[in-house]
Amino acid sequence: MFFLLSLLCYLIPIGYFFYIAVEIRLRAHTLLNRLSSYLFCSIMLIFASGFLTSVFPEEHAEVMVLWTKLIPAFFIMSFALHLTVRVSGCFDHWSRTRAALLCYWPMLGSLVLMIPSPYVSIQFIERGMWRDAQPSALLFVVIISTALYTVIACTWFLYKGIKFVGGSEAMLIKRRQVRVVRMAFLVGGLLCIGLAYFNHKLYFTSAFSYPEPSLFGLVLFAFMIRYAMTRYEFLPSIERRYRILYERSPLAILLTDRQDRVIDANPAAQMLFGRPRVFLLKAEYSELLAAYEGSLRSMGDGELQVTVPSEPAGSARIVKVERERIVTGGEPYEYLLIRDMTESIRAEERITFMAYHDPLTGLGNRRRLQETLPEMLERTEPEARRRRLLCCSWIWTGSSSSMIQRDTMSATCCCGMSPDC
Repeated sequence: MFFLLSLLCYLIPIGYFFYIAVEIRLRAHTLLNRLSSYLFCSIMLIFASGFLTSVFPEEHAEVMVLWTKLIPAFFIMSFALHLTVRVSGCFDHWSRTRAALLCYWPMLGSLVLMIPSPYVSIQFIERGMWRDAQPSALLFVVIISTALYTVIACTWFLYKGIKFVGGSEAMLIKRRQVRVVRMAFLVGGLLCIGLAYFNHKLYFTSAFSYPEPSLFGLVLFAFMIRYAMTRYEFLPSIERRYRILYERSPLAILLTDRQDRVIDANPAAQMLFGRPRVFLLKAEYSELLAAYEGSLRSMGDGELQVTVPSEPAGSARIVKVERERIVTGGEPYEYLLIRDMTESIRAEERITFMAYHDPLTGLGNRRRLQETLPEMLERTEPEARRRRLLCCSWIWTGSSSSMIQRDTMSATCCCGMSPDC
């Protein structure tokens, strides 16, 4: 009976963290969602460690604690730092190297576990059928000091994020989101650190086992993070029922953040720019246009003409860009709808050419003459105007088609439509 109750005490939080990790991972394929999912998976391992340490043989207990409890603890701290840096939004200008050095250095603490030393060890306390792991004094100090740094650093990152957001109404939801995450680190983190020293003093019976009391701070922390994730979306995601329309739209669609970086691009945009989605998601919108700087030409009304590298040399696409600013989850974004106008504009040009030129010779036809002649006569002298009018009238009113064909060049010349005039 006590064994089943103990098993439920471990399985319930394990299932809870597994559910959160999967739910958040499936909500949107973004870095923030991935980091949150990794964070909850690491917490799930720590809860599983307490039960696995007792049921596995004693010779494997130390390895089990090392890989399911201590190393995941340092991973949790690193993921938490990276998560808060991304949530704050004011450190997006950091390079990947700088972000990695400041966020993932707690993982170096796991290297201490690999060094054989009498000061870095794990002792086991037997309580009937249960076995509890207790780190040595030095290892305990390393873990607690790293955890304390993580809580302080995350709180500072989130404080800078609130200052960066400002007091505008448009960013009200974003401020609430950052405050909830900050409260999760303060309450959950400090509760976890504060109870860590009393873990092995709060077991009252050897017949019943439950997770270490300090881990309940992680439960509170996870609940508040999940609330921030579901109540205030980190990034806008297109609903599943509209995903097919988005993917199969013939119009190129780009979504950029406030740093003008592309965070989403549909297949039509990939075809237009001749680049894979992985490339587009790493670039800024201005960089995409800079790649065609030599062939970029503004045509007014938001239209741009660029030469696409994937097409034959000399060919160009004329695109019309419509931009609209949106605010989702308290975050400002820009929605770019890029309409390919190449074929329609070229069709209009062909129709216009055919309306004013002979399809066989390419010379101007009667309609062009009728529309061009009055304007040309206005610019000529009266006597010259009368001679040109008589010349053109005699040729174009001739009854013989052969005469018209024979004298087309002279008519064109006398009317000022040939460079030989």
